[in-house]
Amino acid sequence: MAMDLGTTTIYANEGSFGTYNYGSNGANWPAPHPAQVGYISKGQRNVAYVNGDWEKPLLSLWTQWANWGTTLYGYPSLPQPNFEFIWDIFDLPQADYNQYSLGDDRVTAMNRAQNHNYRAPVGVDEPNWDRPKIDTFNGGVYTPAAAFAHYLTGKGKKMNFPIERLNIKPNVKAMPQFIGILTSSPMGQTTVDFNVPYATAKDSWVAGNTVGEITLRVTGTLVKSTSGQWNFRGEIRAYDDLYDFNPSNHRTETAEGMTRLGREVGQKFKDTTPYPIGIPGAIPVNISG
Repeated sequence: MAMDLGTTTIYANEGSFGTYNYGSNGANWPAPHPAQVGYISKGQRNVAYVNGDWEKPLLSLWTQWANWGTTLYGYPSLPQPNFEFIWDIFDLPQADYNQYSLGDDRVTAMNRAQNHNYRAPVGVDEPNWDRPKIDTFNGGVYTPAAAFAHYLTGKGKKMNFPIERLNIKPNVKAMPQFIGILTSSPMGQTTVDFNVPYATAKDSWVAGNTVGEITLRVTGTLVKSTSGQWNFRGEIRAYDDLYDFNPSNHRTETAEGMTRLGREVGQKFKDTTPYPIGIPGAIPVNISG
């Protein structure tokens, strides 16, 4: 299977993200070394991650972990946890932040993230999830996964997703609120200030699977002349979003795996906490008619 990464193409075998495919007759002797199995499955997951397909590999690891038995982190597991799941939950936010802070391409960002020195949890000890320098989402392929990882491990800490990185393209001219103001306002200057719901998924699958539907605030000055011409100059800002798995937030329903992850993992990881996402910045508006 070939995956196009822009300037890089990576090849991986079809199969499970969390296990090695031995075939219908089991493993041939000598069987693959466990390290080889892990290396192959990690390579398959990385191909998915750099292309934004993160739900299926994480769900595969989680299902594998959940089927093993005993208890850790508030959910059934092995006495020794599934390190692949935990380390992927570490790596994905770091890869996203590497793109934001260092300008890495997708492959470099993930490679750099995986050169980690995380403390491996032992027995019932808690892993150290706190990574204070990561406070902003990049708006790239790793962002939805980073947002989900923060839901599991961030303990409610606020994150930021700058409005220019949402890659949304709101059309003020088409907004019913603006049309109403334009129609009813007198000649001269009119102050404009209104809120409007906005489904980010129509512009960006990344934003759609991270913040979903948000509320925009449009402010500025409308000037109408007796000739019938008009001009509006202002800006668009966004209110904070709450990241949880409440259907009322209208995140895209296309991410079936994400919904299942939220239900099965999010509800049973004991540190899971909804958290606010600030959307700082503004989109300038200068339109005429």
